[in-house]
Amino acid sequence: MDERNVGDGYLTAAEQGRPIVLLKNSRAGLHHSLMQRLTEAGYAPRPIQTMPEVFQAAEDPSVDALLWPIDDCEIEAMNLLEQLRNRESDLCVIILGPELGAERVSACLRNGAFDFLALPIRPGRLEESLQQGLEIRGSFRKVRGLSDALKTANEALAGERDNLKRLNASLVLLNQLGHAMSRTHEAEEIVRIVAERLPHILPYDVFSVSWREPERMWMYGADAVSEEPSRRPEAVESRERSSLTAVRRHATHPHDDRRPMDTIDLPLLSAHQPVGRLRLERGQERPFGSSDRELLMSVATSLALSLTNADAHRNLEQMAMKDGLTDLFNRRAFDQLLSQEVKAADRYRSPLCLLLGDVDHFKTVNDQFGHPVGDALLKAVATLLSESLREVDIVARYGGEEFAIILPRTDVASATVLANRIRERIDRHIFMNEQSTIRLTLSLGVAGFSSTAVRSKDALIEAADHALYRAKTRGRNRVEIYEAVNSDHAETPVGHRP
Repeated sequence: MDERNVGDGYLTAAEQGRPIVLLKNSRAGLHHSLMQRLTEAGYAPRPIQTMPEVFQAAEDPSVDALLWPIDDCEIEAMNLLEQLRNRESDLCVIILGPELGAERVSACLRNGAFDFLALPIRPGRLEESLQQGLEIRGSFRKVRGLSDALKTANEALAGERDNLKRLNASLVLLNQLGHAMSRTHEAEEIVRIVAERLPHILPYDVFSVSWREPERMWMYGADAVSEEPSRRPEAVESRERSSLTAVRRHATHPHDDRRPMDTIDLPLLSAHQPVGRLRLERGQERPFGSSDRELLMSVATSLALSLTNADAHRNLEQMAMKDGLTDLFNRRAFDQLLSQEVKAADRYRSPLCLLLGDVDHFKTVNDQFGHPVGDALLKAVATLLSESLREVDIVARYGGEEFAIILPRTDVASATVLANRIRERIDRHIFMNEQSTIRLTLSLGVAGFSSTAVRSKDALIEAADHALYRAKTRGRNRVEIYEAVNSDHAETPVGHRP
């Protein structure tokens, strides 16, 4: 391979689109070996000599990772990591070197290195570390992008509030409306706030908001006679139709609700693009004027920014609660949801069950077919689990090849039937691979929440885990139920797993 083209900082046509990995020059044998391994793994290696070269290259968003070999001293590497951190670089840095001991390696990782690989590097270890590092870097960039969008929306909303403050005293209520909307990230609450406060600024008979993605519509009606500040719109009908949720609030009038109406209909804009509409209706005996339209345009701007902000916040929350591989709830979301369901079951004395399932011999599958195939199998298992459950049930990836299923308002007998149905479906399913077909089995543990034996969220998890452990030790591909005492022998108390 001709390294001069790469060293000049330019990529050949064959290297275009390949992840760029900076590689610090080291002793000839190691450098040549690393260049060859990176190229064969599908990366575009770029040799560098000094730290200033690293800092300059790190400003290029197309540069993905850095391999930094060291001898027996990590001081230079620590200095490099510190300067990259100060520059807020998201470069994936992997340190290569001799065995330094756990404490010195931990210091490198705490200072920002993604991984430390001891020389000599076993086959596949470098490639595996790079792949994981770039995947995490990609996820971080997505989250940062959402955070930036959320920050931009907040800044835009704050700027709009500043504009409102510069209006004359007649717009004080409008300013208060903007503050009220900014205190929540719930779209329903934002629209409700506007509907309740707007009549004190601009009286209306019918108020409606439509939003494009996801498609939603809200309609409110206000008493056209009363001018009392305490009067609020009154809901008389609520219905959901396909993807459009419509809350209709009918106007009341002492004469005729079907009288001719005067309207103002304005677009709701986000980044100068229409994303919804705001519409006011009022009897023609009180037509809207030009000042009313200008006032409502300010309301529309604030409302669009608030709803955009709410959508960005919702997307960020959803990403934080989902497992990146299976798109199921992650462990953090599972803990929160199980706590809520346990409180509800305890309060209303309704049954609640938890299933913990583990794919049998999954390490052997990974070893035989590789992690990409293993990941595809986990996604397929997640799909089968989701398809087997009710809408009210909750399925999460508990960790590795373990899955957790929360079954509200379900007793142990029904949960056991479902667990066996799931186990049989996994057992019968033929998982396809490019090379061959694969068969999997699933072991499950069932535990029910009760006010006597299993009295808390943690106890419920331990009970299900104990039952799963029994399923594993008794042959796998089976369902076991946790019972405080059974006919054969007393169960190990929750919290004392064998």
